[in-house]
Amino acid sequence: MNTTKAEKIATLKSLTGIYLLKNFHKLSENNKIKVALCLLTTGKKPSRLIIEFRDRNKLEYSKWRKEVFKRDNFTCSKCGEYGGTLNAHHIEHWVDNKAKRFDVTNGQTLCVKCHKDIHRKSLVF
Repeated sequence: MNTTKAEKIATLKSLTGIYLLKNFHKLSENNKIKVALCLLTTGKKPSRLIIEFRDRNKLEYSKWRKEVFKRDNFTCSKCGEYGGTLNAHHIEHWVDNKAKRFDVTNGQTLCVKCHKDIHRKSLVF
């Protein structure tokens, strides 16, 4: 049986009671799955992910994002799409490298499709 990401999230939510977590709805699908799996396997919420997520609401993050877009001329660095809905992607992941979180050289502009493709490759079940 092939299950979709939404079905996996729904199952994990029901098993863990994850819907009670503050800001859960704001997390990406990948992080929702990671949070749910952590709760399911350890019984504890992964405070690092929740705390790290809050840091993205800071003014410094917004400035970093805009600088990455400007440097890349608002063009996806993978497919070359100009404009549209763009994402500023951390080359060295946000949670893994605190020192480079706001370093413009650690960012790349990606369209939504290319950004999803990059993160889809790192999701393992």
